[in-house]
Amino acid sequence: MKRFVLAVFIALSISFSAYAVAPSNASLKGTYASQTTGVHMRSWSKTVSVTCGGIQYTYAGGGSTVVTVLMQGTATFTGTGTFSGSMTEWGDINQTASNNTVTIKCTGNPNQPYTTNSGNPVYNTPETLTVSGTYTITSSGIGTMTVNLEGVEPMNLILGELSSTGVTGFVMMRQIESNDEVDSFGVLMLKSN
Repeated sequence: MKRFVLAVFIALSISFSAYAVAPSNASLKGTYASQTTGVHMRSWSKTVSVTCGGIQYTYAGGGSTVVTVLMQGTATFTGTGTFSGSMTEWGDINQTASNNTVTIKCTGNPNQPYTTNSGNPVYNTPETLTVSGTYTITSSGIGTMTVNLEGVEPMNLILGELSSTGVTGFVMMRQIESNDEVDSFGVLMLKSN
């Protein structure tokens, strides 16, 4: 797999030099199908109290799980540095609902006056979100995109195969966290321009 990814990046780098028109914002124009996937650690927690037999007990519980968040949709790129569209998100947890699954209950047993439950993840129903933002593509074919969608950091774009018109049919994306770790990967495929 690593050899395949390296080969794709080398091929893309070589292909940019074969075109007389350098990549620019105009290289990303039209309506693109989009898909991004990220694997994330999600946690939930809550401190809860209960009074059993006149004594108050407090429990701080919670847990964590690894989730795969998928977003699919379409985005229209203007060729001048702006885009808009809609994306449907699957697989993320509902933070408030997950926190509220942490419980403590009276048992009525003096030897064990209460039981606890550390809770569990509660997943969001698929949600369609409006997305918009800006992008800048350099002459090397690498660019950045700022996505106006709650909780999403700027993503780095890598342009793929340029057609003879200079409009890109395929874009690879990756989202980099502030600690320089890759958070999500995605692709854009040209539907119409």
